[in-house]
Amino acid sequence: MRPDDGLLGDLIRIADDAAGSLDECRERLAAAPGVASEIVRVGNSELCGLPGRITRLDRAVHVLGARSVAEIATWLWVEDATRGGSERWQHALQVGVCGQLLARRLELDCDLEAGIAGLLHVAGPHMLERWQVRGRLRDAVDHHRDPLAAPAPSRSAAALVHGAHVLLRDGASEDDFLAGLGVLSEDRDFVLQATEMRCKQIRSVLG
Repeated sequence: MRPDDGLLGDLIRIADDAAGSLDECRERLAAAPGVASEIVRVGNSELCGLPGRITRLDRAVHVLGARSVAEIATWLWVEDATRGGSERWQHALQVGVCGQLLARRLELDCDLEAGIAGLLHVAGPHMLERWQVRGRLRDAVDHHRDPLAAPAPSRSAAALVHGAHVLLRDGASEDDFLAGLGVLSEDRDFVLQATEMRCKQIRSVLG
């Protein structure tokens, strides 16, 4: 599978837009059969827990929803760009999963954004431009090292990506930045364990 450069940006935009259309999501994927087949394959895996096996793209998009489609697509793009199995891919996956789980643990409404920004933070400006990653998500990626400098709409996601780096580096030890996010010791332990398990599942399914 060789991803279409602009498709990822479109899928993320649709997922991020409250008025985003599942029909538009399906139409964009239908024009990229290789990507579409991978979305369906991963959607049928244990990662997504769909009820029964789904073979049709339109049904898969309807059941998964635009958010899950965008997340799966980002796994595929980043794995392809980093030649899956490399340390760079492992790092991107860990940061993305950890950032998403931190958002959910803290009950913040930016779990998808934090997860995708964490995955994309290894891509670099040229690749992000090729993939047409724009708006709040691009700001979160660009400011993940200094989240306080991020524009307000993307600050939480940028902070979670930075927090994921800190947690993965320092483990369950105390840290002022994580404390400032409201992360307690039990949260650190839970998120680290859940991140390890989720990453193993994703790597197993993507092969």
